[in-house]
Amino acid sequence: GDGPGTTPGGKDDTVTPLESPAIQIVKSSTLPTPPIVAGTSKITYTFVVKNIGDVQLTNVQVLDAKLGLTASNQPTWKASSATMGSATGTLAVGESATYTADYTITAADITAKKVTNTASANGTSPSGQKPTDTSDSGNTTPGNDPSGDGPGTTPGGKDETVTPLENPAIQIVESRILQKAPILAGSSQITYEYKVTNIGNV
Repeated sequence: GDGPGTTPGGKDDTVTPLESPAIQIVKSSTLPTPPIVAGTSKITYTFVVKNIGDVQLTNVQVLDAKLGLTASNQPTWKASSATMGSATGTLAVGESATYTADYTITAADITAKKVTNTASANGTSPSGQKPTDTSDSGNTTPGNDPSGDGPGTTPGGKDETVTPLENPAIQIVESRILQKAPILAGSSQITYEYKVTNIGNV
């Protein structure tokens, strides 16, 4: 208790903590239900964060610029989602926890027909190390696994989470062509025409 490097006084061993802290984040999204309306429709993102190191992590954070997630504005922690019972912000070795956040779709997103982005996660080890990880996509829809390592796989390629925005819509217009007179029961005919148009974005 004499402080570091004090002489005379107690002779304390030099202790070097051997830690290998590591964290993993997988980001998935729920497809919005058509019709998709700018400024109203939302994508719900799910973040599964796991401690894959050998020491407990505290002050666990999820960051995502597109969703406005910062150190002071964290996603919603799903109550009791921690697989070993830890409180929000703490992960024991091998433990995972789940968070969610919503994103409001813009007109530009609809024009692009998709929303693409990534998140990151970090935590603090007992010695003060701060492991971080960029999210891999947990989606299975096309475009989510260009690295070819499968959804949510770490280590491996870090694939952006791609949420396709499909607004399928169809229109049908019916027109009728009447047969010229005389119109006779049992022999005269009406010709119907149907014009079908894809008015959606896919």
